Amino acid sequence: MLDVTKFVKEYSCAVNYKREGHRQTTNWVIGDCLKNRYIAPSRTFKPKDIVDDVRERFGVQIAYKKAWRARKAAHDTLRGTPKESYTFLPSLLHVFVECNLGTTTNLILTQEGRFNYFFFALAASKEGYKFCRPIVCVDGAHLKGKYKGMMFTAVCKDGNNSIFPLAWGVGDVENDSDTVYTVLDGDKNGVVDLQVRTCSCRRFQLEQLPCAHAMIAIRHSKRDVYDFCFKYYNSSTWKATYAGVVYPLPHQGDWVVPNEVRDVKVLPPDIRSVSGRRKKSRTPSVGENAQRHKCSRCRQLGHHRKTCQNPIPLHESQHSSSSQLHFSGPSQNV
Repeated sequence: MLDVTKFVKEYSCAVNYKREGHRQTTNWVIGDCLKNRYIAPSRTFKPKDIVDDVRERFGVQIAYKKAWRARKAAHDTLRGTPKESYTFLPSLLHVFVECNLGTTTNLILTQEGRFNYFFFALAASKEGYKFCRPIVCVDGAHLKGKYKGMMFTAVCKDGNNSIFPLAWGVGDVENDSDTVYTVLDGDKNGVVDLQVRTCSCRRFQLEQLPCAHAMIAIRHSKRDVYDFCFKYYNSSTWKATYAGVVYPLPHQGDWVVPNEVRDVKVLPPDIRSVSGRRKKSRTPSVGENAQRHKCSRCRQLGHHRKTCQNPIPLHESQHSSSSQLHFSGPSQNV
């Protein structure tokens, strides 16, 4: 029970003044009011824009950190948190295999039930690989989400020399021993064997197309050049590469998932925080020349316009134009 002992009828605070630490303007409240602005995936609504929007709509001045947290709250409301996405992974893989029969998936967890490795290969990619050139390239890219990791991608080339995706995988780190480098060097003179389709320069075997040496040998033997092209380069083979169909998944409310799959709890991987200040620039690869940014404001190297703190110099063209200004008197005709 509350006992009011004194009541002051006059309100001394200004009505149009709302301080920054207003207790009703929490990051979740602001994120709920602005979540419709993030429905489109390509929409960019930065924290600075949130500060301006809240000040214009509600008359409240918020800090940049609160705007950043409100932006994250809006993303979590619309798309879920990164931690929650791991719990839907077993059900997602099950539905994907049911809709696309022949798809291969593999989810490996640690002893504590945390995410460790993940492999995914579409059935359409597996069927299309039969008609692609037998060259597979594997590369990795660092993930910049909350839980980091590495995404591995396996691709090959079709008969039109275009990249054809094969499989995807997600792990923790990239192992240097998994990368093999092969260097081939040719010779100007070549020895061609049309019976086994080989040449000493090895381009005939590597590209499965007649090289310059093989072209001379084929014309000398009065044969058709197209008979020595491998089947990967035929139009019928190229069409068969993309004949597979990837079926979309139904709405999440229509998923039919067994209980043994639904009960699998996947925890996110452990976050290993690195000591020290985070790097702002990427480490260049071997043989890569680091590009230095040129400021569009002061024309100096090493920074860009947003971080520029140099005074704006006067252009030489302005000096030259101003120095050439003069007044001329009226001309006199004799």
